[in-house]
Amino acid sequence: MIIGITTTRTTTDDIDIERVTIEYLQSVERAGGTPILLPPQPDCSSIDEILVRIDGLMLTGGGDIDPRLYTDDKVLEQVSHVSRKRDEFEIALARAAFEQDMPTFGICRGMQIMNVAFGGSLNQDLAACGITDENHLQERPFERTGQVTLLEPGTRLAALFGNVACIETNSMHHQSIRTVAPRFSTSALSADGVIEGIEDPSKRFCIGVQWHPEYLADNNVLFEAFCAEAQARSSKPARE
Repeated sequence: MIIGITTTRTTTDDIDIERVTIEYLQSVERAGGTPILLPPQPDCSSIDEILVRIDGLMLTGGGDIDPRLYTDDKVLEQVSHVSRKRDEFEIALARAAFEQDMPTFGICRGMQIMNVAFGGSLNQDLAACGITDENHLQERPFERTGQVTLLEPGTRLAALFGNVACIETNSMHHQSIRTVAPRFSTSALSADGVIEGIEDPSKRFCIGVQWHPEYLADNNVLFEAFCAEAQARSSKPARE
């Protein structure tokens, strides 16, 4: 099955590059999927053409989402690396995938995009909200776990981890969900109350997590479930 993965733009030596870290690709490949990259398009008219070519959508991490898309409050100086073009493209992708019940997996910024796409809001900066970021903005190695994440009983996310009460995760973010969009439910929280997971249980697979599971070997279950649902939706034969 084909998994579309959104990209991040970086500039090195005055060269613009659309990229993803290799861990996203490897996680999808281990789960049996074939990843393709989805850089932002000049406009959103091609969304349907894109979705017809993929079986699942992965919304990845990256820069901050433009606060004007979710609040009338003043934009804080801590907000950085905003790409309105990327924001609008990924919001359109998330909405269209939702309408088609296409399996969607949001990671870090990707979860926040899912939330904003359907009317939720974000905290522009955890420290500005009085939440210490020492447990949410860890240094490398990202394979190291630095916080405990509490799983909400009865959720799809909890079931994927064997219905345990909590798991250890990594954490690399300074923003977080403030209000959850009406169609999502909270599936995980950090010990200090930051929303770490959202989902829509009515969909085939519609889950967002605030941490970065692509770096954690014991989080392969998330990618396996995501790709399994993408394969089930697809009419294509499973890859051998």
